[in-house]
Amino acid sequence: MIYYLGPEGSYSHEAALLLDEDAIAVKSIKEVFQNSRNGRGIVPWENSIEGSVGETLDLLLESEVHVVGEVNLQISHCLLGYENETNRIVYSHPQAIGQCREYLERNNLEPIPVSSTAYGVLEAKKKRALAIGSLQAAKVYGIPILEKGIQDRRDNSTRFAVLGSEGPEPTGRDKTSIIFSTLNDKPGVLYRVLAIFADYGINLTRIESRPTKRYLGEYLFHIDCDGHRKDSVVSAALSKVKEQTSFLKILGSYPKWQG
Repeated sequence: MIYYLGPEGSYSHEAALLLDEDAIAVKSIKEVFQNSRNGRGIVPWENSIEGSVGETLDLLLESEVHVVGEVNLQISHCLLGYENETNRIVYSHPQAIGQCREYLERNNLEPIPVSSTAYGVLEAKKKRALAIGSLQAAKVYGIPILEKGIQDRRDNSTRFAVLGSEGPEPTGRDKTSIIFSTLNDKPGVLYRVLAIFADYGINLTRIESRPTKRYLGEYLFHIDCDGHRKDSVVSAALSKVKEQTSFLKILGSYPKWQG
C-alpha cells in the first residue's frame, strides 16, 4: 500500500496509482510522512513551472524516512465547475493556482487556496463554484469540465518523492539526494563542495538553496546527483563533502523514473 495526499482524484492519487493500486488517502503531506515510517508514501516534490514544494523540503529535513523512488507525472489542469457570469471564485492547491496564474488573471478569476486540488473540486461542487483539477477528479466527483489544458506552460510536470523506511539497492540507473550546509559564510565555500562532484565526475541534476529558518542569510542546499550512495565513486565523494560541510543528510538513493 502507498499513502498519498487526498482525497481521491488529486494529482498525488494519480501518481500513487502508477505504483500501487492499493492507495490510501490522508489529509496532509505531514500525514504521508508519518505513515511512511511503516509503509510507503508519495508526496509532491517539485514542479517544472512553480519549483519545489516547500513543505516537502522541510519535512525531508526533519523526518527519518528515506526517499526510495521518484515519479514524474505530466500535469494537465482543467477548469471544472459551473458556468455562471458571476461565478469568479476558483478553488485549488496553491501549486496548481501558481501553474495557472496567467489564465486566472486573463479571465478575472479569484483563486482560493485549499489543501489539495481534489479538496478544491469538492468545495466547488458543494458551492456550485469553480476549481482547478484533473480529468480524473472530474470523473470521480461528477463535476463539469469547462476547459482543458489551462496551465500556463504546455510542458508542465511534477516530480513526486516516494518515501519509505529502507532504501533500495543499486540498480545502475540511480540518483542520490542530499541536504547540506556549509562550514561558514566565506567566499568559495559552496564552490569547494560542488567542485568535489566535478572532481569525481559526478553529474548534478538539481541544486537549490533554502533558508534554514534560524538566521537571515543562512541556507541549506538541496542537491540531486547521478549514482547510488553505495557506488564507490559516489561514496568517496560524499565522504569528501562531509569534511567540507557543517551538516550533511543523505535523503536517499533510488532508481531514476523510467516512465
